[in-house]
Amino acid sequence: MAPYTASQIFPLLATSAVAAGATCSGTGAGMTCSMQWTLGHYDGRARGVGEHLSLFNVLNANLVKYVNPPLTHNTGGTSQGNPDAGTTGNPVVGTVTPATTGDKALAGVLTGTTAILLGFGGWLMIS
Repeated sequence: MAPYTASQIFPLLATSAVAAGATCSGTGAGMTCSMQWTLGHYDGRARGVGEHLSLFNVLNANLVKYVNPPLTHNTGGTSQGNPDAGTTGNPVVGTVTPATTGDKALAGVLTGTTAILLGFGGWLMIS
C-alpha cells in the first residue's frame, strides 16, 4: 500500500472487516459467512470456503499496518548483489545440434497425431 493512501484506505478496510464479520453465523466448524456484507447479518444461504477466505482476506488486510516495511540500503538492509549466486565454477553452456530428417519426420507424426486427436475430441463434444 502506498503510504500516502493509508489514511483513506485503512478506515475503509476496518469498516469492511466489521461488516464481513457481522455476516458470520455459528462457531467453530459450524461457522458460515455470507458475501453480502452490506446486510449486516447472515443471509441464511449455505456457503462454502470462498466466503471464509474473503473474510480472512479483509481481516488480514487490516494487519498490514502492524508490519515493519521492508529494509532498504538506507534503512539497514545488508544484502549484497551476486550475479554468480548458485553457480560453481564456469557454467557450461550447451549447444544445440541441427534437427535431422528423422527429427523432422517424428515432429510431423506427433503434430499430425495431436491434430487428429483434437479433431476427434471436438467431434465427440459436438455430437
